Order: sequence, then C-alpha cells, then structure tokens
Amino acid sequence: MIGIIDQHKKQRTLDMYHRVFEGEKFKLEDYYTLLDGKVLWFEMQLLPVKVNAGKINHMIVYLSDITKRKIVEIEKEKITADLLTRNKDLEQFSYIISHNLRLPIANIIGLIDNLAMNNFQGDERKEAMSAIHISARRLDDVVMDLNKILDVRIKDNEQKQVLKLSDILYDTTINLGFIIKKENALIESDFSQIDELFTVKSYLSSIFYNLMLNSIKYRNAALTPHIIIKSEIEDSKIVVTFIDNGLGMDIPKKSDELFGLYKRFHPQINGKGVGLYMVKLQVESLGGIISVTSKVNKGSTFTIEFEKADITVRSTGT
Repeated sequence: MIGIIDQHKKQRTLDMYHRVFEGEKFKLEDYYTLLDGKVLWFEMQLLPVKVNAGKINHMIVYLSDITKRKIVEIEKEKITADLLTRNKDLEQFSYIISHNLRLPIANIIGLIDNLAMNNFQGDERKEAMSAIHISARRLDDVVMDLNKILDVRIKDNEQKQVLKLSDILYDTTINLGFIIKKENALIESDFSQIDELFTVKSYLSSIFYNLMLNSIKYRNAALTPHIIIKSEIEDSKIVVTFIDNGLGMDIPKKSDELFGLYKRFHPQINGKGVGLYMVKLQVESLGGIISVTSKVNKGSTFTIEFEKADITVRSTGT
C-alpha cells in the first residue's frame, strides 16, 4: 500500500521524533490517503527508551489500524450534526409559518372580508385589490423561498464530480458580469495550493455566486469593491476563503442571527435575507462548515472548511 503524506505531516512527525529523544511521549490519531483514494486511520504511540546511564537513544513506536473505529465515530458525529441541523431547520420553518406566512394570509383575508362587507367601488376598490395583490406576491415569495430550501435537501444525493475552483470562479464572474462591470469590482484569486475538489457542482456554483454577489451588493460606497478568493490546505482540511472590503457587520451583536433566514443587517439595501442562509445550507450539505469574521466598514471574511478526506480528488495513481 502506497500512501500520500503531505509535507506538513512529514515535518510534524520529524519534530515529534526529536522531542521523543528529549524525553517526551506522544499518542495521537491520524490518517493518510492511499493512491486509490481510500483513507487509512491509525493510532500511533511514541515512547522514549533510556539506556546507558539514563540517556535516550531509542524509541518504541506502536501503530494500530483504527480505520473501522474511526469510520463508526465519524458516521455517528455526522448523524448527530445532521439531527441538530434538522432540528434547527424545523424551528426556522415554524418561525416562517407563524410570521412570514401568516401575516400576508391575514392581510388577504382581512381585505377580502372588508371588500365583501363594504362593497367598495372606484378608487377604494382599486386600492384594496392592489393591497391584496401585494400580499399575495409576498406569500408567493415565501413559498418560493421554502421550495428552494427544500430543493437543497432533495438534491443531497446529487452526483459528485471533479471540479476546478478556477472554473467555478470563471463561470460566476460571467454570470455576475453586469454588476461586476457596473461597480468596477476587482476579483482576485489564488488556487495554487489546491484547485480541484470532488463535490457537487450546483452547490459550489451557488456558494460562489451568493458570496460574491453579497460582497458587491454590500460594498463600501467609498471604496472600489475588492474580493479575494483563495484555497489552502491546512492539516486535514481544505479551506476556501472569500475576503472583501465591504460594509462589514457587527458580529458580536449579530452572531445569533448570522446565516438566519430573512435576517438582514443592512436594511437600507434591497434584499430578502435568503442568500447567506442558502450558502450555509449548501456548505453543510457538502459536509463543510462556514464561519465569518467582520468589522463595520472594514469588510468581511467568509471561511469554508471541508474535511480533506471527504472532498479531495480521488487519485487513480500511476
């Protein structure tokens, strides 16, 4: 079996060896990826051996294959995380039904009852019909948003494929071409560490689209919009970051509402508060997590983390 071990892990192992000869003990769990794409987990113990008047010049290395146990543990963690996410979704849907759906429905019922009782004519009837139409459109908007959210759940089993981040970015800049040109936005990228992922194209495209659109939409009027997108490998994770110089947010005050459906932080700018919710939903459907750091008028950094073993390209080896 030939495995792929990145340079970071090689250096970390060498550092541990040196420290063992200084008297330290180590016990850790780690994995490496075989050339056929399979992941092998192991437990390693490093123990110093003292000989010749207490001097350390040997070590004992214990290696155990714990792949089966780790697969079970990871699966349990995923199931637990999924249950928590679905519970939050149910709470979110309950809120939507009690607030975003009931209000337009109540308005429509009230206006229809008013029309029936008062037999409005002329301008009064036109105003009442216009109000009914507005409430009906709001109701339709909420139903459409819910359909989009449910569509993400339904597509959880959509076929994964090898994708280039650079290609996804190129397609997104084409789709956002008008607003990018209008605002003279500057887009920079660095995918030199890792460009290829094994993932779902529709989700990844939507994530790029919504985060880039948000960065331009909530730009700082005093600055030219500047977005930096890069990918990095950090130990067992692949990290994709979106950095902008936009309006930013007061994260401590908004942390409970961040990524919530219909939650908005800049009411002076048109929007529904759906984009970031969809991004979070799609990132989590791909097995990742998303976080944000931000300061008012200093921009925002959205960080997406994927487990390297889950989303890296399955190499065939030669």
